[in-house]
Amino acid sequence: MALALLLLAALVATPKEEAAAAQKARRERTAALLEQGRLVQAKNELKAELRTLATDLEAKADVLSELGEVYVHLERHNEAVGAHEEAVELLDALHGGSDPRRWVAVGKLADSHHRLGNHAQAVALYKELVENMLAGPFGAGHPGMRITLGKLGAAAMAIQDAKSAIGAFEQLIQLAEGDDSAAALNARADANLQLARALSLRKKKAASTRSKANRAQLEKALKHARAARDIFKAIPEGDMMDVAYSTNGIAGVLELLDRDDEAIAAMEEAYRLALEAKGAEDDPDVLRAKKNSDGLRAHIERKLKRRQKPEL
Repeated sequence: MALALLLLAALVATPKEEAAAAQKARRERTAALLEQGRLVQAKNELKAELRTLATDLEAKADVLSELGEVYVHLERHNEAVGAHEEAVELLDALHGGSDPRRWVAVGKLADSHHRLGNHAQAVALYKELVENMLAGPFGAGHPGMRITLGKLGAAAMAIQDAKSAIGAFEQLIQLAEGDDSAAALNARADANLQLARALSLRKKKAASTRSKANRAQLEKALKHARAARDIFKAIPEGDMMDVAYSTNGIAGVLELLDRDDEAIAAMEEAYRLALEAKGAEDDPDVLRAKKNSDGLRAHIERKLKRRQKPEL
């Protein structure tokens, strides 16, 4: 009899197990609705479930997180931010910063802010995520570190926060060092190119591109743009358009350094590479490269005319 009772007890799910099973079933149901394109139904079902969870804050936070993702699919980004913010607040109240679910919710909130154009809020949240990863057992080797740094850099660039962008892309380069897989080489090349743009962004805001400090910063940007091009070139079976884009970046930095002839030559090379990669002059990427080349030449001509204009 005692053995039978023990076996029966083992078969009875605990409240925690029941909650986990309900959560799993709900997530599978939501995923199925999203896959079927039934977004409004997914939203309505989750909102209806929220109304039944006034006291179960753990479940409420989980449903809010799912609802936020449904709002993202519906492109209702203000509501996505609201749902993710509430999920973070609930998890903060329940667990503080110790619960991994809290950091998943913070990541979703940061992404929602980024999509909505609230880039300053996104930058702050991505920085918080990076700090938490660095403080954890994996440190810089956290599996989410690279993608989070990339998002941080992109959000910082969107608001011309050069300092934050530079820091993010420098860390990305360091993380990709020593790994010669195609994925790591692509990541390292892209981080070098983005770092060059961030370094150039800072100098565009300065009063003069001819100061010694400015030129040193731009020379550093040029070094990273060239490193990006060289890495893209070295990737076996790499995309020639990546080489073209990085050559375009080189041209931009050269123009800021007033090395105008070199800038024009680099932009023309970017156009040639794009044409070689796509094989047709009417390809959108080739047309864009031609427009960039013509635009740079016209910009340099205007710049030289302004400098030659006599002062009255």
